[in-house]
This record gives sequence, structure tokens and C-alpha cells, in this order.
Amino acid sequence: MSNLFMCENYCVVRKFRDKYKLVVIPGYNPNKSMTRDEFASNEEKLENSLSRSRNKVFEYAYCNDWEYFVTMTLDKTKFNRYDLKAWHKSLSHWLRDYKRKTGQKISYLLIPERHKDGAWHIHGLLSGLPADRLSAFPKGTPLFGTDYLNWQDYADKYGFCSVGKVGNHEAVSKYITKYITKDMARLNNELNANLYYCSQGLKTSEVLCQDMVYNSTGIELSPDFENKYVAVKWFDTYEDAMRVFLCDETLNLDDFEFVDVSGEAVI
Repeated sequence: MSNLFMCENYCVVRKFRDKYKLVVIPGYNPNKSMTRDEFASNEEKLENSLSRSRNKVFEYAYCNDWEYFVTMTLDKTKFNRYDLKAWHKSLSHWLRDYKRKTGQKISYLLIPERHKDGAWHIHGLLSGLPADRLSAFPKGTPLFGTDYLNWQDYADKYGFCSVGKVGNHEAVSKYITKYITKDMARLNNELNANLYYCSQGLKTSEVLCQDMVYNSTGIELSPDFENKYVAVKWFDTYEDAMRVFLCDETLNLDDFEFVDVSGEAVI
């Protein structure tokens, strides 16, 4: 990108474990009351909401240590497959009881997905699952002989559940965001349903710097993501991420001469 962001640019640098994320927002001033959503179209508001949700899901995924990728279903003989809110409320209570029984706190990041018939299933990340509560799928079942494990406690309570060990942490953090789609955002907005659920106490990124950058020639950047509102660039080092602030052309008092009360110029 060349000279796309002119004059006022709001820049934020965040630390994600071992990586650094630079976000550049042109023309945005956090000190002003008006936000972009106030003058955006409905479609733009949906896109903005979608982007925020994807970013947050990636943040929770990347900043925490996850052991398993999970797919959870709801068996109609055990639970109402169409009532997502009731399932999440029930799951929260069930996990608290599960902690008391096993001594293990289970952390989660879960994204619901809807079938064409309106029923729900859930994808997500888990940590803290007791290893002795997981087992291979029995012979005669679709996942027999695979690396996926069965969490029978969940299956007895709610329905079929497959659990796979997380290999590449960064890859699975990116992968899970694919479940946050525009169609799901529209649908969940209509149903007043969450795009994702997460347990309390998850780690988040750390804001290292956020400030206005003034540059008359524009910020030179080759973004990893870009639209008309924002550009995002990932860096491996703190020094590289912070270089955007070196292009700030805010006037420096050292560039001026001052006049004392006698009228003589002083440097």
C-alpha cells in the first residue's frame, strides 16, 4: 500500500504472545464521539461487527494454550437442538459441576454453527479436559481408528462429541475464525444469538502503544489485511511494529525559535 493513509491515522500496536499486530485506522480519532458505525450502512455495520468478532476469536485462540479442537453436537433425545441459549446456560452449569467432580477447570472458546433445519452444532477449542475422561471411538463407529477421541461425559449429557489434539497452534487459531461467516452473522443478529462463547479468565493481547500519527505523505505499508477502513500488519519484532510511529510529522518545538520579552530572538 502506498500513500493510502494520509494526515490523521490512528495506530495501535498489540502484542499477541510472540507476535505484534499493527492496526492503522485512517481519519479516526478516539477522542471524538462519533464512531464509524454511526454513519455506516447496515451492510457496513455487519462487516464491521463480523471483523470485530473474527479478530476477537483469533485473539482468544492465539493468546491461550489450547489442547483440543472439538466438535459438539446436540442429540434431540437429550437436549433441544434448536435452543442455543439454553444449551450454553446448561453447559456453563454442567462444567462448573464437572470441575467439582474432576478437579479440572475446563476453558473453552466455542463457535455455534446452524444446520439448514435450524438445529445447532458447535466447533471450538478446549483446555483442561481430564485425559482419563477421553477414549478412542469404539469399533463400528465412523471415527473408529482415527486420532479423534470421544468425550463420553459430554456425549451422555448432550450428544456426540469428537476431540482432536491441537498440533499447530497458529494454524488452528486462524482456522477457527473461518466459522465466523457473514451468513452466520446475519442469522445470529436476527436471532439475537452470540457468534461465539468463551469461558472467563482467558488471556488477551496487550496494548503496547496507541496514538495518532500525522504524516503528510502517507504511511508506507504492505498490509496483511486491508479494506477502506483499516489496514493490519503483523510483525515478528517489537522494533518493526513500532516503526510506524517514527513517520509522525507532528511539529517539534526544537524546530522553532522563541522570542523573549525583550523582543530578541532566542533559539
